[in-house]
Amino acid sequence: MPVWNHDITLCTIDPAHTRYTDRVSIDAGWKTPFVYVWARCFYAHRQRKWLKLLATK
Repeated sequence: MPVWNHDITLCTIDPAHTRYTDRVSIDAGWKTPFVYVWARCFYAHRQRKWLKLLATK
């Protein structure tokens, strides 16, 4: 893939809360729409796993 830039940002909101942000830049030429759909599904799946993990704390 020509470009896949992934930045993760963590920002403290208060002592008990942190904002987690993923930012992904994709440039795969004509394949970009397909990679975009795959990335959305992948990160949604990962988000569900994070939420499940946090719920079991």
